[in-house]
Amino acid sequence: WEVNCDAIPAVSVDNHSTKENVRIYPVPAINRLTVVSDYNMFDISIYSVSGILLFQSKINNQDVFDINMMEFQSGLYLIKIETEGVRLIEKIIVK
Repeated sequence: WEVNCDAIPAVSVDNHSTKENVRIYPVPAINRLTVVSDYNMFDISIYSVSGILLFQSKINNQDVFDINMMEFQSGLYLIKIETEGVRLIEKIIVK
């Protein structure tokens, strides 16, 4: 199979922080996924590996966010997290 990364924005990290400022757990996820950031989060999106947007939530300056993963099939996904200090994309696994 092929992954089309053109549909997914590039990973970027600014000069003031690194991806260590954002934690995602548990991986693999079963029922829920928690995202914790040292900065306030504004947006979280989950994409299939083929670049299809499956979940998006605009967040009002939270530093912890839980995502219900019950409706996701087992497999590999990409999560995009935007905060005031970091914009990154990470791989997540749903069991």
